[in-house]
This record gives sequence, C-alpha cells and structure tokens, in this order.
Amino acid sequence: MRRKPQIVVAGILDTKGVEIEFLAQRIRAAGGEPIVLELSLKKEMGWANINLTTLLSKAGRSSEELASVARSEALEIILAPAIEIIREMTAQGGVDGMIAFGGSTGTTMAAKIMREPRSACRN
Repeated sequence: MRRKPQIVVAGILDTKGVEIEFLAQRIRAAGGEPIVLELSLKKEMGWANINLTTLLSKAGRSSEELASVARSEALEIILAPAIEIIREMTAQGGVDGMIAFGGSTGTTMAAKIMREPRSACRN
C-alpha cells in the first residue's frame, strides 16, 4: 500500500491560521497528509504538528526570549530550527512537498526554507 504524500503547510498561525487550515484541508481532500509548520513569532496557537515550542526547544531558546527581541531577530530564531527540522524530515523521506501562506514575513520565512538545497522543494 502506497503512503499518502506528506506535505508541509507553513505559516504564521496567529495571523494566517484560517488560511493554513484551509490549505491543510485541501491537501487532505486530495489524498495527502498535511504537516503544519508554525512559523509564529510571538504566540503559539497549539494545533500545529511542528509547533513554536518544538522550534524554540531545538534552538535552545525560550518563549520569553523570543518575546523580548525585535521581529527581525525573532524571525531568525525560528527560521534556523525550522530549516533543520524540514531538512531532517526530507532526508528521512518524510516530506514530499511544501506549501505556505503568509504576508511579507511568513512568505519570506517559508521561501527561505524552500530554497534550502536539501529541502522537499529541491528534490
């Protein structure tokens, strides 16, 4: 039996959660399995497969630290572990593609993940 395509759905959930959930529903309807990647910079929404707590833990940072820095620094704190996690998942065959929805910050973050040489989007 063939497994369902695993598709990362990335975005800043506290501002684009409705849109991210819509994309995840459409992936399910098409026979895929969405993996929601939360790229939120301040508030964790609590429903992502890869949540803010996971990213901060991998970065060795806390939510208090994230809240205390400028948005541009918060972006970099979240982006590095997100790239690493997606790279690891891709190497293990756990990601078949990625889609994102965002404004300028979320789109920038997702595009950086997608541009990684060993990401699901570069196979």
